[in-house]
Amino acid sequence: MESILNMPKPIVLIKPNRKEIARYKKKQIPGFSIIIPSFKRPKLLVKCIEHILRSNSLNSNFKATIYVMDGTPKGKQQTEIINNVKAIAKSSTLPIYLLIETGKSSIINAKIQASEFCKKDGNELFLFIDSDVYVDRNAIDNMVKTLKENSNAAFVSGVSYWNGGKNNGKLCKPEPILETADKNGKIIARDNLGRLKKGKWAYISAIHGVYFAIYKKAYFKIGGYNSLFPNHGENVELSVRCWRNAFPLVYSDSIKARHESESAASIMRAKNAKVGREKFILSTPIKMLYIYKIKELEEIDQFYEIINKKWIDLLFADSDKHFISFNLLKTFSDMIDETVENYKELRYFRKKADNDKFKFMPYSIFGDKGYFKKCLKEAKKK
Repeated sequence: MESILNMPKPIVLIKPNRKEIARYKKKQIPGFSIIIPSFKRPKLLVKCIEHILRSNSLNSNFKATIYVMDGTPKGKQQTEIINNVKAIAKSSTLPIYLLIETGKSSIINAKIQASEFCKKDGNELFLFIDSDVYVDRNAIDNMVKTLKENSNAAFVSGVSYWNGGKNNGKLCKPEPILETADKNGKIIARDNLGRLKKGKWAYISAIHGVYFAIYKKAYFKIGGYNSLFPNHGENVELSVRCWRNAFPLVYSDSIKARHESESAASIMRAKNAKVGREKFILSTPIKMLYIYKIKELEEIDQFYEIINKKWIDLLFADSDKHFISFNLLKTFSDMIDETVENYKELRYFRKKADNDKFKFMPYSIFGDKGYFKKCLKEAKKK
């Protein structure tokens, strides 16, 4: 795990010439720094970039720079990726960079290195797209339109559908059940995806990480990605921090993409098996709590002792019994250990952002806010 205090910089393998960069920066239209984390997907990466370059209104309603951040080990696949990106860059209507990830390879480190690299490239938004995702021709243009309609939103995304396989054409993300909220970030309802069909857009509480855009100011205001928790839903954490800092997330069903179906062609970088809903439930509240609330090292043991006694009741009062599993308890235990191990760096991470914006609001998964606040208060007692 790379330290957030000493995050290495990527190697720049391919970059546009200076004249191209200067000409690009002069355009007075919304700009996207498009970050594509790449890992052992040479053919899918080509399709991903080609779909971006086919976008309608490109260089008229919006501009973009593409940053491919590749973490593929040296070998045949990496060589293929390098050659493919070089070929595309020669005829591209957009500036394209190929960055080689350094340090320990992980999806979070890749995103951190890329976002720091293009922090000041003249674009106001990040657009993160997985290399096995193909945006529709109007997707990015509709992102711009949706943001104009929702001036208080910091995140924007849309829907994705499976591409290929037995689920071809079926909904991939967001999940059928969504939490919706008003413009002040207050959760007002849980609804199905039909809400997006009835109106232009809907505010919801969590992004899906395969593709989304965020204003750079908002991204860095909330501290960006966190390299200390590489296996526990980094996009869930980022979206909740954004939401709780009064930066709403907005979805529009006019923003569409296709996501490569699970197959040999679509290789996952994560080494651990997916824990599905358990990962979602555990990652968000625990990381939010420890990163932004715990102030003294000795409090961790006290807090763990209190929460551990009531954890199942607190989290699963209305859930099916079969959902309580060893896998869940093991994941919870591992996250506690990670927090203790990286406590000093967590404190540094917390100081990087505006502390006034990190007043902890219990994520709705806890349900009983009064009880949770009581746990926090008791945890601080000596």
